[in-house]
Amino acid sequence: MNLTIQTSANEILSLRPCAPSGEVIEMKIPGSKAWSAEGDFGTIFFEEFHSGPFILRYTFLKIMRKVTLYFTE
Repeated sequence: MNLTIQTSANEILSLRPCAPSGEVIEMKIPGSKAWSAEGDFGTIFFEEFHSGPFILRYTFLKIMRKVTLYFTE
């Protein structure tokens, strides 16, 4: 996944190729790949499945404190 997430404090969040630790988040799409980021702000989880010319994404955001995020792909 070519995704850059930057906070309003100009920090770049690193996405790890796994589901978040300690969260009860199950992968929903069989055969998909997962990435996550965790921090003081909360948890971000992406799941991605490729099928032909299509990409299906499932996103879970658990934001615990105010933050502004900028997404670029």
